[in-house]
Amino acid sequence: MKNKAKARLILAIASCAVALSTYVQAGDLLYAKGFTQSQRVQVKDCYKKDSSFLNQVRKLTSEGDIVIKGMQKQRNGYQFMTMKNTRGKWMKYTPLHCDLRTEEKKKSDLILKQNQEKKRAKKIQDEQLIKQETAKKKALETKTIVDSKAQKEKDYRKEQELKAKRVAYRKANVRKQALRCKDELLAEINIPNDPSYKTAGSMKISNNHIKVTVEVAKHRDGLKRSVKNYFKKCNVKPTVFPRNL
Repeated sequence: MKNKAKARLILAIASCAVALSTYVQAGDLLYAKGFTQSQRVQVKDCYKKDSSFLNQVRKLTSEGDIVIKGMQKQRNGYQFMTMKNTRGKWMKYTPLHCDLRTEEKKKSDLILKQNQEKKRAKKIQDEQLIKQETAKKKALETKTIVDSKAQKEKDYRKEQELKAKRVAYRKANVRKQALRCKDELLAEINIPNDPSYKTAGSMKISNNHIKVTVEVAKHRDGLKRSVKNYFKKCNVKPTVFPRNL
């Protein structure tokens, strides 16, 4: 019984090992004709110095053989061009990357890259802020110009309205002065208390004077008789405007 249990355990371990080997070694990493010995040495060096290189190889060879056909020098190491047999034809496949930097170098490069990205992000942010501030400033300037123009137009209309009111008030005041001048003249002359006597008159108003003329005549048979003309000249006084004008 013990021998049978032991045999089963050995068989199970063997099966697991075969399955694992089949998964990892589904294909091999091969070299194309013309790939030199020194280049192959470089591939071995990548296995030693780049911890991710083996994982790349395992991933590419998980479904079949991969052939390295060439290599290119890069800033941090090498890139190996690969081919894969697809339906009987060797086709270009995913390249392998070999990073030969030390862990310290990788760390310093990462910090440098992060700092550069921060500076670039800060620069973009500053440029956006400048654009926003410029747009705000331009919008404010435009609003100021529009508001100023609107205020000027409003002030102009108000000034014109006030000017028109002052002119109308001045005319009305001068008209009152002219009527007062006429009344004064009528009070000075003697008009007979006779219905046949009629008066007529006119007023001439200039900037400085008011000239009133009154004609007194007796009307009989459609004719004027005993015509007398009276004149009075009054000075035009300055107009005292109310506070709202």
